[in-house]
Amino acid sequence: MAYRTSGPGPLRTLYFHWLMDHKIASPRTNKLSCPGDARYRRDIVGTEAVLGAANQRVQAMPTRLLLLAALLAALAFPAAAQVTVEKLLTTGVTATGQPIVLPQDNVEVIVSTYEIAAGAKLPSHEHPSTRYAYVLSGELRVVNTEMDEATIYKAGDFIIEAIGQWHYGEAIGSEKVRLLVIDQIEKGQQTVILEEPATPVAPAAPPAAPAAQ
Repeated sequence: MAYRTSGPGPLRTLYFHWLMDHKIASPRTNKLSCPGDARYRRDIVGTEAVLGAANQRVQAMPTRLLLLAALLAALAFPAAAQVTVEKLLTTGVTATGQPIVLPQDNVEVIVSTYEIAAGAKLPSHEHPSTRYAYVLSGELRVVNTEMDEATIYKAGDFIIEAIGQWHYGEAIGSEKVRLLVIDQIEKGQQTVILEEPATPVAPAAPPAAPAAQ
């Protein structure tokens, strides 16, 4: 005795392939060849009826419900095109060509924002460890007095400041300079060391008048 699978539906198709894998169905005739046990034949017929009803329910699902499911999936997994990555800088050296050396013990990260008024000039200073700065707005001129070099940075520029070299910065133009600054130091270390002004040398005292005879 044989039973023919009929009617569309992904669930029934899946079930038929399972029967073929177990040598119960014939791929050439699309028929179910059941063993002699009558109860076994009834089980297969009953399973087909259940699968057919399930296929009908899937096909009757409202289009609006399918669209809602697609919308929820899009919100949960936004398209990659909505994310834009722009590489600002790739380097292994500071602004003056020094190798970047990171602290090894008790590392501490300090994140700060700086605002420098238009025309203002910072005092000469140095950094004992690595400092990064991102220019949010304005124009900043950094003058390295040890190397006698000056560099101008604008909004969108990323700076890896010199380590252990005296320099100063000044806001040029009519707009204040805003910076996002990141320091990587050993815990408790200073981030900025100000250059002490040179001590004025006192003029030599005039020679003493010769003693009266």
